[in-house]
Amino acid sequence: GTPNYREAVRPSPDPAETRITNQGAKQNGPDVSGRKIVWTDYRSGPRNVYYYDLDAPIVNGTPVDPQSTTQYSARISGDLVVWTDWRNTTYPGGANTDIYGKDLSSGSVIQVTTNTKKQIQPDIDDGRVVWADDRAVHWDIYTRELDGDCVPPNGSVKIRNGSAYTRTLAVPLSLTGNDTGSGLDRVRYRNGNSSWGPWQSFASSKSWTLSSGDGTKVVFYGLKDKAGNEKVVSDHIVLDTKKPTARMETPFVSTRISKTTKFKVKWWVTEPTPSSGLEYVNVYYRPSTSAKWRRWQSGTAASGEAYFSGKAGVTYYFRTLAVDNAHNWDWSKTYKTIVPFNEGIYKSKTGFGGYTKSGKSQNFLTSVRYSQTAGNTLTYKLYNNVGIGLVVTKGPAMGRAHIYVDGKYLRTVDAHSSKTKARQLIFYKGYTTKGTHELKVVNEGTPGHARFEVDAVLVVR
Repeated sequence: GTPNYREAVRPSPDPAETRITNQGAKQNGPDVSGRKIVWTDYRSGPRNVYYYDLDAPIVNGTPVDPQSTTQYSARISGDLVVWTDWRNTTYPGGANTDIYGKDLSSGSVIQVTTNTKKQIQPDIDDGRVVWADDRAVHWDIYTRELDGDCVPPNGSVKIRNGSAYTRTLAVPLSLTGNDTGSGLDRVRYRNGNSSWGPWQSFASSKSWTLSSGDGTKVVFYGLKDKAGNEKVVSDHIVLDTKKPTARMETPFVSTRISKTTKFKVKWWVTEPTPSSGLEYVNVYYRPSTSAKWRRWQSGTAASGEAYFSGKAGVTYYFRTLAVDNAHNWDWSKTYKTIVPFNEGIYKSKTGFGGYTKSGKSQNFLTSVRYSQTAGNTLTYKLYNNVGIGLVVTKGPAMGRAHIYVDGKYLRTVDAHSSKTKARQLIFYKGYTTKGTHELKVVNEGTPGHARFEVDAVLVVR
């Protein structure tokens, strides 16, 4: 049969007829009560409900409650208009279509239904609304009387004062609620898709526990006035309970990677999934175990590297702090880098002359102290330390030396290698308490490769 609507495209030949709309877009689904007419109108893109008063005509009608979302199935009784509305659904035809209404005499917009399932196809007569309702899985017919206070209360909820992230299940809720009609009666709460809690008295704040499991959490806040009108509002927050993991890489001795007192430090941070994302990463250092930590790199990326300019004879300690947007944090382990002294700080020597190489030399600060004669000695007095060591050149011409600490023979080290290798740590000894130690190197004068080169001396503080 013919659809129950009129789309005017040209003047009517019947002078008793009145053309209400003259738009290029489609209008359909009209309803009338007395001298007032409503319909569904396509002129603005999404379908909206329009009305026309024959006693106070406005050309082409007026939108009842203009929205950027779809409205349709308008019905009118007296000054009350009702329709199906998509403003509370997240996608076209979604699960949360509602019935809305408006009192044309007062201008008050009414949310007739607040259930999160579908409500469609309303009708109204003498203040009573009926509609089809999907809340019980199968479709049913529901009704409601619109008399007296038909306007739902207003209110808002903020989780942790509107924060985007939290690392705890326990959160504070900041709440507002008011009703200018019959007055606010009760409120209730729920997490996500869980069941509503009991109706209770309004309070401006509440302690709340989110549902478990990291990710986006939604808290719904329901308000009801004394006339039975209800409204539901919500807020969301990302729950992140897992901390990031901070790591670093520094050389134990700076000479392992550098021939100067400048060396590279690396850091990186891994995040769990899901994650709130990193807020900041800072890198700290201190020049001894007794010194205060100093911030070196601030607000860096999740991974990075930079050159640190040290001083000879100083032991540097590094650590990285990673903080995510939920304020979970992690300190990396503390990493140590020893910048040695140049070989020239000796206390005494026999033989072991100094030798400064060209600027292209790979030796620490371009110089070494060497011996090619058996029995030559090189002695260092090393103060206030918890560790001492020796950096040498290895190569085909290099031989062995005997190491003495505090006057006692400790071991023999061998610098012989098939290839030349500069800045090689050949000896290290650590101590549990700080003290002063004497380190003596005695060249063995190994037959065929009697040379022994001392490049740097380690002092750990």
